[in-house]
Amino acid sequence: MNRLHLLHMIVAGALAVCTTTSGLAQQYDFVDLGLLPGSVEAHGEGINDLGQICGFSYDENGLLHAYLWENGNLTDLGTLGGLEARAYGINNLGQITGYADTPQSYRHAFVWQNGVMTDLGSMQGEYAHSFGRRITDTGLSCGTGEGSLGLFHAYFHDGTDWFDLGTLGDRHSTSWARDVSEAGRVVGASQIHISGPAHAFLWEADTLIDLGTLGGSTSQANGINEAGTIVGFAYNEDEQARGFIFESASVMTSVGAFGNRDSSLREINDAGVAVGYSMTPQRDRHAAVYSDGVLYDLNYLAEIPDGWMLYGARDINEDGWIVGAAKYDGLFRAYLLIPTDDPFTLTVDPLIGGTRAQVTVSGARPNSRITLAYSLDGIGYVNVPKLNTAVHLENPEKAGRMTETDAAGTAVWDVKVPDHPGHTVWFQAIQDGLVSNVAKGEIE
Repeated sequence: MNRLHLLHMIVAGALAVCTTTSGLAQQYDFVDLGLLPGSVEAHGEGINDLGQICGFSYDENGLLHAYLWENGNLTDLGTLGGLEARAYGINNLGQITGYADTPQSYRHAFVWQNGVMTDLGSMQGEYAHSFGRRITDTGLSCGTGEGSLGLFHAYFHDGTDWFDLGTLGDRHSTSWARDVSEAGRVVGASQIHISGPAHAFLWEADTLIDLGTLGGSTSQANGINEAGTIVGFAYNEDEQARGFIFESASVMTSVGAFGNRDSSLREINDAGVAVGYSMTPQRDRHAAVYSDGVLYDLNYLAEIPDGWMLYGARDINEDGWIVGAAKYDGLFRAYLLIPTDDPFTLTVDPLIGGTRAQVTVSGARPNSRITLAYSLDGIGYVNVPKLNTAVHLENPEKAGRMTETDAAGTAVWDVKVPDHPGHTVWFQAIQDGLVSNVAKGEIE
């Protein structure tokens, strides 16, 4: 069967597929984290499994304030005697790390807990800089600080002692750490030679390992989970940034982007769900979540208030709660996304060619119109202004007629499976500006 004939059968509602994978695009409830008194902008940076969030805000004078958000309440963490502070990571004990100014105008990594900010100092003592990034439940932390030559190096802190992780280049190169696991593995990036590009690294067993790139010049590792899966960004052969997944003892794999633009992954939880951002075809930066092989635009997985645009996702906890930064009225605002109990989910019956099958959507808005799209070309990203959304398919087409959900939020398309094995089809449902998961199937 030629491609045009197969397209005609799909549009006519005469195709079903045998599902091989179905990426779950979780829907979310949106929470505005608010602002500290006197602040005009805010970023959400870290979240623990208790739903406590840390980040930083800018006040009316442009000064930085580290904060803790808990159950709708914001707490200013203060400083180490100077003017400013930023918070980046929080563990399940409520310990927060970041950096704050000292009275001598140095910036030092800190650990904050129960209202007390403790100065960790630096690798070179009181009169040098250090910047905390992440902290584990056992108190292991990482970040960046001044090394012996005054150059910045990635560090690991075991709660007592500092460890300079060195670089992938010579002694005049720099490095920086972005995340640490309970196993003491640290990820980040390092110059590979002085004034040269940076490569993502993994530090374990006192060894700095170059993770390479996607064929381009540069890469950076941003997050690692307890299974050892690493996420970050890397340049491809065309020097375009792409978010990547690097599984233990594996190779670096691109997660794609929205419309062939730049993308990056920031963090990953132990379930393998990662968050970050991607540029869109319109060159806007949108927060993203990567799940089951599909990079989804978070702006179309939640009902976002008018005027808001989710700009970047910075962290995700083990329950799938996501924190990040949004744009509202031209300014940054911190947000939280909480997974809904009944996600908007698409499933496709696994059937053999020559029989009939059902394509079913559940968890949708009740008694409302809904559209099913399909593609023969795979995962992609196409804005559909008429539907006020973006379809996560390459060259999407409308499959059959628009239908309506029932009182339970379910809709069913009854379709026929042609007897032409080997063709793969991708489906996604769209309703009121939101999208379902992408379901991939192969005709058997």
